[in-house]
Amino acid sequence: MRYFIHISPIFTKSSLEELGGITSFSLVDNVLSAAIVDAEDERLQDRVRDSIFTYCAFPLYLTADLGTGSYLEVVLGAVDGLGIGKSRRLKLECIDINEKEGYSAKDIEVATGERLEGLGYNINIKDPEVLAYVVLMNGKCYSGYSDYSKLDKKFVNPMRHYQSKKQVSRAELKIWQAFDEFGISAGGTAIDLGAAPGGWSTFLAKRGFKVVAIDNGDLDYKAISAQGLRPLAVGIEKEIDAAALFESTDIVHVKGGFDDAKRLLRMGNADMLTDDMNIFCSDTAIAVESYLDLLKKDAKVIVTVKCLSKKAPNYIERARTMLGRRLEIERIKVLPANRQEFTVLASPRA
Repeated sequence: MRYFIHISPIFTKSSLEELGGITSFSLVDNVLSAAIVDAEDERLQDRVRDSIFTYCAFPLYLTADLGTGSYLEVVLGAVDGLGIGKSRRLKLECIDINEKEGYSAKDIEVATGERLEGLGYNINIKDPEVLAYVVLMNGKCYSGYSDYSKLDKKFVNPMRHYQSKKQVSRAELKIWQAFDEFGISAGGTAIDLGAAPGGWSTFLAKRGFKVVAIDNGDLDYKAISAQGLRPLAVGIEKEIDAAALFESTDIVHVKGGFDDAKRLLRMGNADMLTDDMNIFCSDTAIAVESYLDLLKKDAKVIVTVKCLSKKAPNYIERARTMLGRRLEIERIKVLPANRQEFTVLASPRA
């Protein structure tokens, strides 16, 4: 069976090595963040769900040469040739890794959708039964389709989906993807360590959390306010009653060091702790551990761990050891928005 998979552009070698541990495969084509593979295991989609480096896998059924002619004709033929049936509600997604001048993936989708409607297909973007997709890569057009209701990942190109809305910072994409990947529900209170410029705090607040953002640096208060949120900066000269401040604000920014903030913070036990600081794994573990007594027993912890080299397995093992001293590690995943790092989901040990 042929598949299109998303792999880490930084940890490509580790991605392919992991895939080899999941199933026997042969590499058909690849670029930095994607690969076409022939895999013996027809349940590859299920097997990559809990993998670390492989984000998603979509089956492919047809391959055609792009040639020098019209992209639109090739894509139209690729979708029409899948035999989906014209009565089923169809959504189309295109990934154009070739980046042919004059076209964008969205342009191709719209034009092809209009042509398909002219052929009698039932194009329905809001409530599809089937997701059809075409991948234009290295002079080839690969196409496939999946039952929409059974898809774990609803977008073949996740970064395009997550970049469709405004963010305070690019880092917000990482926490957004982590929530979706790990199936985290919203609500409660959260502590965001190393919060500046405020992307993660903003995301959490928009998901219904009351957030204590801790950082010596400034948050982007203007950008946060533009999202309809109410940030408030407080010093560490006296005790901070976050619970009382939450009555009139969404994000309490404690402007100070971790030790002083923890000593002066009064808020009750939080439902979540997050940390996206660019520091060593050992320092991340120390920072997170120092706040565990402010968390509920069933709280969720989301942290990113930076890799100083491309030897990701070494850093993953180190993270399991260091973070695992007082945390139960539930998932480790390299998300599409991660660069030279990975994201850890954990909870306090009983």
